[in-house]
Amino acid sequence: MPLFEKGGIWPPTEEPAVKRQLAKKLKNREAIGLKYLHLLPKDQRFQEAEDQLDRIIERYHEVMNSPSREALRSAKKVVSEALHMDQQRQAVVSNMETWINAVLAKKKPGKFIKPTGNLITSVDVEDIRKQHEEEVTAEAARQNRREARCVNKRSTALPLRGWLVDSGRQQEFISFDCNHKRMSEILNTKPGGFMIDIPEAEEVRLAREKSCLAPLEPPYKHESQ
Repeated sequence: MPLFEKGGIWPPTEEPAVKRQLAKKLKNREAIGLKYLHLLPKDQRFQEAEDQLDRIIERYHEVMNSPSREALRSAKKVVSEALHMDQQRQAVVSNMETWINAVLAKKKPGKFIKPTGNLITSVDVEDIRKQHEEEVTAEAARQNRREARCVNKRSTALPLRGWLVDSGRQQEFISFDCNHKRMSEILNTKPGGFMIDIPEAEEVRLAREKSCLAPLEPPYKHESQ
């Protein structure tokens, strides 16, 4: 037992496990070990090679023969092409990083939270917890609306058909349980004919009677001159 206590095995604590997890996490953060950094190629290697070739051509152009000058020019073309390709690669990487940051900063609407593409950091625990709480709250509200009905000032469980009858709205809904013939009759029902009784004005009646009792005038004759 004293040896266990001296070695830190007893009494058991969470300190060794925590240290191991922290060391593992730190190791995962280090993409490349420090001892291998000097083995990596430099970022400006193509630009340095092109500058060095320019200095060689400028200094020893007069003393070189034609094949050597042609070889240097070919090497410079290859290095220039490699430099251009490296610049294009850096531009693509920069655009991708900008796009990833924009995607991570944007909230994705939707019922379910899912990672977008291959980005494993597009969803965090806080978003998942918030989405779960919203779904639970919405489901509880739907359950209450479905089960809790107020009948005679008492909250009780009531199905939809009973609630329609109790509220007097059964005529506004058509159940899918009724057959096709009954549904067609309900949809094709037309209102009956109706008449509008408009009373006659007193002035109109008096004018009509007066016109009926007036004597007829003789027809107008044109006298010739």
